Amino acid sequence: MKKSIQRVAFKLEENSGYNADIQIVPTGIYYSNYWNFRSKLYVCFGKPLSLKDYIEDYKQDPAKTMLKLGNVLHEKISEQIINIKDLKTHDEYDFLLEVYDKYIAEKLLINNIKDLGNKIIVDKETVRMLDELKDKKPEDFNSLMDDARTYSEGLKKFKLKDWVLEKTELSNKLFRKILLLIIAVPIYIYGALNNIIPYFLPRLITKGLKDRQFESSIVYGLGIITFPIFYLLQSYIVLLLTNSFIYAGIYLISLPVFGLLAFIYSRLYVKTSAQIRFNRNKKTDGMKNLINLRERIIAKI
Repeated sequence: MKKSIQRVAFKLEENSGYNADIQIVPTGIYYSNYWNFRSKLYVCFGKPLSLKDYIEDYKQDPAKTMLKLGNVLHEKISEQIINIKDLKTHDEYDFLLEVYDKYIAEKLLINNIKDLGNKIIVDKETVRMLDELKDKKPEDFNSLMDDARTYSEGLKKFKLKDWVLEKTELSNKLFRKILLLIIAVPIYIYGALNNIIPYFLPRLITKGLKDRQFESSIVYGLGIITFPIFYLLQSYIVLLLTNSFIYAGIYLISLPVFGLLAFIYSRLYVKTSAQIRFNRNKKTDGMKNLINLRERIIAKI
């Protein structure tokens, strides 16, 4: 934990004659997806930490007290987040959070895993169990990490996600999805063509970013600007072509509505395509090996 938070807090206390009663609230932020549009954000708040308990120590030794408070803050913030301590196996942990979530949820008697609050509880328990396995049975832990890497690479080979193997669609349900995609093609074309520039322009700007953690924030910030500007420009062009405020107004209203429908369509297309690939390959040796490997991974925790 860096000293900036403690330094600012204690400086405020000093300036107020140590009567400000500064409270620091440990906060954790959790995203359902770091990059995708329409993802969910969950913010966890811990119990406020008062500086009153540290003021006397701070007067005697500021540096030592800031370090002490930093350690306490680190502990309190860690309680609010998914804390994967082992950076060497961070990717494997992160991958296994998705593989294990429904099974751990069943053990914890949690029904609605889509609720991010519940998801955090499940993920914390998964991390705890993996850490415990690492401490008590390091050979089994290393074997699990190897299996996780192999399984992840196998999924990439088939361009699939774990949920596809977990959730096998019935043929009639998959057929209904395909039929819906075919029927909705005109909606997708209209929505995509009229939103393609403001949608992709921010992504072109962020394409050269070395650190992806800033990508979603920049895309969001630019999107707030680009979408209204292009919507107004496009609607003005329609007004010039039709000489009708009514047609231009209807067109303007349709842009965000059909843009959202086009996005939903694209997500459905991606998921349905993945399920079709799985069904096409499920009898191959490679897919059978992946299914068996997944079952072995599930059985290890």
